[in-house]
Amino acid sequence: MYGDCDFEVLFAPINAVEVADSVKGLVARVSLYMHDAYTSRGLLVQLSDEELNMYRGWNCEKPPEPWECERN
Repeated sequence: MYGDCDFEVLFAPINAVEVADSVKGLVARVSLYMHDAYTSRGLLVQLSDEELNMYRGWNCEKPPEPWECERN
């Protein structure tokens, strides 16, 4: 049901999103893929070094699930 996921958005004092631990690896891989595939084409805003490091860390902490490997 809509709204049942563990997801929080904070608009003030900063724009931030809190992602559930269970999906951090997936969010990281999607974000890194989008960054690599589309930033070089000028289609996305560049991620900061801090964001890139955070996503890389999440990717290492939460390795791909078997279904992700199969899909790829």
